[in-house]
Parts: sequence; C-alpha cells; structure tokens
Amino acid sequence: MRLKGKFKILIVMMLVLQIILANILPVYAWKPKTHVYSANLILEELQANNGYLVFPYFGKIKVPDEYLTAMQTYPDYFRECPVPYLKTLI
Repeated sequence: MRLKGKFKILIVMMLVLQIILANILPVYAWKPKTHVYSANLILEELQANNGYLVFPYFGKIKVPDEYLTAMQTYPDYFRECPVPYLKTLI
C-alpha cells in the first residue's frame, strides 16, 4: 500500500513539473550575439595558447593548421559561420 501512495505522489510531482516547464517561455540562448561572443573567446584562446584550445579534464588540443590559418586570416567569416566552411576558403 505504501508503495502505491509514494508512486502516486511521484506521478503528481512529475505532472506539476511538466505543467511548470510547459508554461516557461522558451529561452533563445544561441543568438547571433552569443555566437559572435563565443567565436571571439575561441580566437583569443587560440592566440594566447599558440593554436591550442584548453579544455578542463581534456587538456590542450591542437587545432589543425589549415583551420587555424583560416580562422586567423578570415576572423569575420569564423565569427559568422561554422568551422567546416572555413576549409573552403583555404
């Protein structure tokens, strides 16, 4: 009997959570402003670490030279487009 009571409480809690989450307005976190900001952070880090990106728990990762050259040569394109597109500029 007690398991059924706890199960009912769990179901009610999940329904309340779904109702609350359904009423929250969507958050558009990846706006162009955020995209450009993150690209600027990457460019700054590449410049400061001689072509390496530093990730916690993963360490330093070397960016391939062709991508690094393209990002440094065409920073405006990098800020507004995905990295694979930069390969077409090389």
